[in-house]
Amino acid sequence: MAAQLMVEAGFDGRFVIVGSGQLEIELQKLSRDIGIGDRVIFTGWRRDLDRIYADLDVLVNTSINEGTPYAIIEAMAARVPVVATSVGGVPDIINSEMTGYLVSPDDVNSLVDTIHCALETPDAILDAAQSYALENHDLERMINRTVTFYSKLLKERGYVV
Repeated sequence: MAAQLMVEAGFDGRFVIVGSGQLEIELQKLSRDIGIGDRVIFTGWRRDLDRIYADLDVLVNTSINEGTPYAIIEAMAARVPVVATSVGGVPDIINSEMTGYLVSPDDVNSLVDTIHCALETPDAILDAAQSYALENHDLERMINRTVTFYSKLLKERGYVV
């Protein structure tokens, strides 16, 4: 729906959907049915995400339920502006208008407006997002947090760690 509204408002870019799964065929059909099929690229599952991020102007994550989405962290590290629905763990990653943009999951007009805004993201936001991603989500730090979490959990249950 947001892509259709953007095209109707004169947006002349492309929409890229990366990944595959149960909704892929349904989304392909929907994009054709609403008249934007020629503007939507379905890449399927990809390993070369660095190339994908390098080609994106904005990463949009419209999940209605989300844990810690790696795509958002990876995009931030690659200096790609991020627009995401404010669900699950997403607000723990994005500080709205400081490191990215958060929108309500049920407000398509706000999503469209925010995507337009993100296309003009200032370097300061991209710098802050990249710094946050690199400082807080590198592999070693994530491993240490996981070990600390499970060690604490085991100690609380009486196990010697």
